[in-house]
Order: sequence, then structure tokens, then C-alpha cells
Amino acid sequence: MTIGIIWTYGLIIGAILLPIIVLPDILRTRRSPGATMAWSLGVVLLPFLAVPLYFLLAGRTLPKHLQRRKQRLDLPRDATVPEDQTNDIDVLLRRLGLPGATNGNSIVWQSDGCSSYTALLDVIDNAKRSISVCVYIFEADEIGQQVLDRLEKRAREGLEVCLLVDGVGSIDLSESKLNPLRDAGGKVATFNRLIFGAPRGLANLRNHRKSVIADSRRVWSGGRNISGDYLGADPDNNNCWTDLTFVLEGPAARIYEQIFASDWAFASGEVLKRDRTPIAAIANGDCVAQVVPSGPDVPNDALFSVLLTASYAAHKRIWIVTPYFVPDDSLQKAWVLAAKLGVDVRFVVPDKSDSKLVDMARMDYLRELQRAGAKILRYRGATLHMKAFVFDDTVAAVGSANMDIRSLFLNFEAMTFVYSEHAVGTVASVIEGLFGKSSEGVRPIGRYRGMLSGAARLLAPLL
Repeated sequence: MTIGIIWTYGLIIGAILLPIIVLPDILRTRRSPGATMAWSLGVVLLPFLAVPLYFLLAGRTLPKHLQRRKQRLDLPRDATVPEDQTNDIDVLLRRLGLPGATNGNSIVWQSDGCSSYTALLDVIDNAKRSISVCVYIFEADEIGQQVLDRLEKRAREGLEVCLLVDGVGSIDLSESKLNPLRDAGGKVATFNRLIFGAPRGLANLRNHRKSVIADSRRVWSGGRNISGDYLGADPDNNNCWTDLTFVLEGPAARIYEQIFASDWAFASGEVLKRDRTPIAAIANGDCVAQVVPSGPDVPNDALFSVLLTASYAAHKRIWIVTPYFVPDDSLQKAWVLAAKLGVDVRFVVPDKSDSKLVDMARMDYLRELQRAGAKILRYRGATLHMKAFVFDDTVAAVGSANMDIRSLFLNFEAMTFVYSEHAVGTVASVIEGLFGKSSEGVRPIGRYRGMLSGAARLLAPLL
């Protein structure tokens, strides 16, 4: 028997055995029907490509031996607004196991890269005891180096400085750039570093959260990473991406600190000891806010559940800004029905994102929404990276989560929901400011691109 015949029989046997081995695991694992179907078809039709990708990317939960290190978030629940004084969104999040909304917060918004950069440095420079930094992308360009220099300075002054970066988003951040911070007494950890032989699916679970927390009571957060693309030092030459950040001070900042502590313990093995002052003692603002994390460490897909509930409950408007639009079918159905009922449903998306495949996959979703009466606004300004939602005049949310399946079900994310009228109004005004820089409607496409769009939608659960 020749080598060629042996290889042929081997490939045939492999093509038969691989689906038989993997399909039971696909069907047993809890995920959306679309994702289950996509993976099932993949391993049957393209087993030698789909099976390795499945073991690398398909996990929605951490392996059991790592779950002890990355346990469910145990967040403080004191000083929350009484249930009889809050709304259904807050009540639902409590029922799903998250802390309730807190009163007494102050929040200041930054809608451009220069003001966001200034606010970030202010949080770092005015910390008294500790600085906790969690970011997906940290580039050691001019802006990133300036932030590293500030962190190094504060570490030399005796503050506890912890920098946590994601193993994929910050894969280009060299150790040599981080050594001065370590030498000054700062601590650096990498979340879920990519290594050969990583447990199944672990490579797909990324920490996309973004926060800089000072003294457990003041936090800079939103959608921006730390690099020149997102932040700018010169107000007269601000070519930064379009995004939204905020500085939050008060009880809700404690939630961000606890989220960071959990992520830090997983990445570094160290349990942080931080300020335990009762939350009520740091409540001196007038904003009602609620921090909503999502990811494998949060039960019940809380962010997805509350977005679905808010979409069905909306009577006046649903405004959503997102750079990537590959929604779950349940959310898509809720928006279609809302638009048909006359709710002002608007989506602001980039005219072109940095992913051609995602842009192709979104087309069918956007066309369906447009047919139902929703307005699709293609933003033509600087690269759109903002993640913000407004429902009626009562709820707004800003943070790190895109409106795609990855953010809703895979990544570690964090959004801040605000319920105060002035805060909701500010977020709505920022979104409204994008309308004038946008073209309305989905571009018509031909039959060929229509087929490609339909094919890309089949891959949507995997994107």
C-alpha cells in the first residue's frame, strides 16, 4: 500500500471520526441555537478546520480547574436604592444576582479624546492610596508611555499601583516597557495570556473591561483603551476615535474595584486588600448609577437579559451606538417589533468598521431593521468606537460592551447604567450629536454581495 493511499484512508477516517467525537460536546454545551448549528455544520462539512477552531475558540465557560481562581463575582450590595423607589431594570438585575443601583454618585462625561485623556491623568494624579488599571489595549506609544510614566511616578510615591492588561489586546506591549513600573514598586499582570496548549476555549475569553480606579471610590471608564488612537494630549489636533468615557465618583466606583480585584486575583494569584469604608460614607452626588458586568464570571447572562427586557419595555425610543453590530436573534426580534410599534429605534454604526467580515455579517440585520421602520445611521466621522444605549428617557448605559454576540456572551465586559434624568439626557445628547455626521440608510447591494452577506450571517454566532 502506497503512502498516498494510507494518507487518503487516514483523511477519510478522520473526516468521519472527528464529527462523531466533537458533535456530542457541541450539543451538550449551552449556547444559542444559531451558534450550535454553526459549529455543527462546520465540524461536519470542514472537520479538519472547524474542529481545531472549536477547541480553541468555542468555550463559553472557564475550565473547571480555573473556576476556583475566577469565581462568580461577589459584589457589595449595601447602600442600594430601595426596591420600591427604583425601576424594573434595576429590580431585574438584582434578581439576576447583581448589586442594585446606588444613589449619591457624581458623573462627568468626556466625549472627545483630549478631555478623556485629561480626566484619566487627573484620576491617576489625585489618587491617595491605590490605583487599579484594567484595559484591553495598552499601547506603549506616546500617549501610552505618558500614562506609564505617571503610574511609575505614583508607585515611587508609595501608592499601590496595579496594571492589568489583556493577553490578546495588549499582546504587543513589551516587558521592557513595563519594567520601570515594576522597578518602582508597581505590579503588572496579564489576563489570560496566550500560551501553547491553553485549555479548551480559553483563548476566546478576553477581558474587554476598561477602568482606572483611584482609592476604590473614583473611576475613569467607558469605551476607550489607552493609546493614541483613543486619547489625545493636544486639544487643537484631536484625531482620536469617536468614543465616550466618564469619571464616576461615589458608591458605584466600589463595584468597579471589586470587579478589578476578581480579575486581578485570576490573572496574578494575588488577593488585593483595599479600602473597606462603608459605601454610604462616600455617597455625595446626585446620580443614580448601577454597574453591570458581564462574562463567564457573571450568572444568567445579566447584560443580555436586561437589554432584551429594556428593548421590549421601551415606549418612546431605543437609541444604540456600537462599532460592531452582530446581535443575538432575540434582541433583533425585539427591535423589529419595537420599530413596527412606532418606537423611535435608531442604530448608529460606523460607515465602515475595521472588520470587513463583521460589516458583511451586519447587513442582513440592518436591512431587516430598516424595513421594520428603524433608522440606520452610518457614522462618517472619526472611527466610531463608542458603546452607548438609551431607552426612553429613563435608562442609559455606557461602557465596554459592543452590540455583538462576543461582547454579550463571551468577553468580560462592564457597563454603567444611569437612571437620573440629567445623566440619561447627557448620553442622549452625545448620541444625537452623531446624527448630523451620519448618512441614513443601508446601502443597496447586488445579488453577489447579498449572497456574501447571507453567508456571513451564518457565521454571526461565531464572530
